Amino acid sequence: MAAAETGAFDLADFATTPWVAALTSTGFQAATEMACRAAGFDPRVDIRVHSYPMVLAMVGAGFGVGLVPQLAAVAQPGVSYLPIARPTGLTRQIYATTRRADRSPAARALHRYLCDVLALTTPK
Repeated sequence: MAAAETGAFDLADFATTPWVAALTSTGFQAATEMACRAAGFDPRVDIRVHSYPMVLAMVGAGFGVGLVPQLAAVAQPGVSYLPIARPTGLTRQIYATTRRADRSPAARALHRYLCDVLALTTPK
C-alpha cells in the first residue's frame, strides 16, 4: 500500500538514499539494518555516529536519512519525522522484570500499563 493509503511510508522508498546510522557498537544499528533488509534492501550507510542526537544532527544537515526510536524523535531544525510501515517479518520481544518478592501495587500497575500499551501498539 502507498503512503497516501496507510499514512505510513515504506522504507524501500529510501533504498537509494544515503543513510545515517548508529555505530555498530551501539546495537541500534542492527535494528536499522534489519528493518531495511526486511523492506528489501541493504541501506547505504554513509555516516555512523555514536548517539541519536548525532543521527538527528546529521539528518538535519542533509547528510541522509535515519531511523531513531520514537523517544529520541525530538524537534530538530531540518528534520521531518515520517511514519514508516513496519516491514513484514520483524518481531520484537519486550520483557518486564521485577524482584520475586516485590508485590507492590506500583509494580503491578506498571505491569498492567505496559501490557495495555503493547496491546495498542502491536499490529494484529
